[in-house]
Order: sequence, then C-alpha cells, then structure tokens
Amino acid sequence: MKALRLVAGWSCILLSFVLVVLLGFGVFELPYVTPTGSTSMVPTLIGLLPSTSFSLALFVLGVWLLLKDGPR
Repeated sequence: MKALRLVAGWSCILLSFVLVVLLGFGVFELPYVTPTGSTSMVPTLIGLLPSTSFSLALFVLGVWLLLKDGPR
C-alpha cells in the first residue's frame, strides 16, 4: 500500500507540472479567457485561475500522499 501511495503522489506532482507547462504553451484554449484590448493582465489572470488552482491542488495532494506516513 505504501508503494501505491508513493506512485500516486509522484504521479500527482508530475501531472501538476505537466498541466502548468501545457497552460504556459497555450495548449488548452480556455473559452473564458478572451482578449479584451485593455493593457491590464487582470482579466487574463482571473480567467486562468481555475486551471492553475487545479494544478496547485494536484501538487498539494501529491505532497500529502508522499508525506502522509512519515517518521514520527
């Protein structure tokens, strides 16, 4: 069971980094991120918030799985 938890933890961490890289390259076309013509980046950052928060949650889940039964 510990090996499964370690594999799942590392997989979550790897998937979170892959998701951030794919978002950075613009692979995912998010329908709620549209060019507004303004000079502010706030609408774009607000549009990317759900995807980046999902990748952060995946990363935190992976770290939690890796450190769950650490030395006490």
